[in-house]
Amino acid sequence: NFSEISNILKLLLVVLIFNASAEAFSQTSNKEQTKLQKKEIRQSKELMSDASLELQDENFPVAEADYRKAISLNPGSEIPKYNLGNAYYNKSKAGEAMLRYKQAASVATSKGEKHKAFHNLGNVYMNQKKYQDAVEAYKNALRNNPTDDETRYNLALAKDMLKKNPPPKGDGDDDKNNKDKDNKDQKDNKDKQNQDDKSDKGDKGDEKEDKDKGDKQDDKKEGDDQKDKGKPD
Repeated sequence: NFSEISNILKLLLVVLIFNASAEAFSQTSNKEQTKLQKKEIRQSKELMSDASLELQDENFPVAEADYRKAISLNPGSEIPKYNLGNAYYNKSKAGEAMLRYKQAASVATSKGEKHKAFHNLGNVYMNQKKYQDAVEAYKNALRNNPTDDETRYNLALAKDMLKKNPPPKGDGDDDKNNKDKDNKDQKDNKDKQNQDDKSDKGDKGDEKEDKDKGDKQDDKKEGDDQKDKGKPD
């Protein structure tokens, strides 16, 4: 019937209009989000520039705060993390510098940025005399830039220092040494016991020999007595 067909057409028209409106809203939302992201990235760059100027004026607390804001506005960028790591490094804040260099290396998309983060991380470890960690950091830096001579030199130096200053043995080695010592003590005690047993056996042998000797002397005396009794006066 004509009325039913008309109702179906009206329903289809409503659905089409709704879908078109939803698509238009989605496009507008994406544009707004992209616009917001661009704004945050721009603000992050401005904050990094301000932080750099504050460091030149030796105003570290303000520079640190600006870098932190820059990181929060653009967390996917390695640049503010790396720059804050450098600021900490120059202030001899080793723990904070390590953290920021690691963060920078983890989010960096280019090999060049990863190389710089790992290289500086290795420098922090060297200053802390953590030579094994320094070796690993420099190796990671060279994996991202094998042609850097400075990193290669630092790696050779870290290996040499590690060889001269090996890390202390772990608890597992101590347990092994203690176990070996216990086994040695048990062996010494066993050998001593065997020697004592052998000495005891030797004593028993001496006792038997003395007993045999005494028995022979007694037999000889008895024979002499019998001989004397049979001899006439």
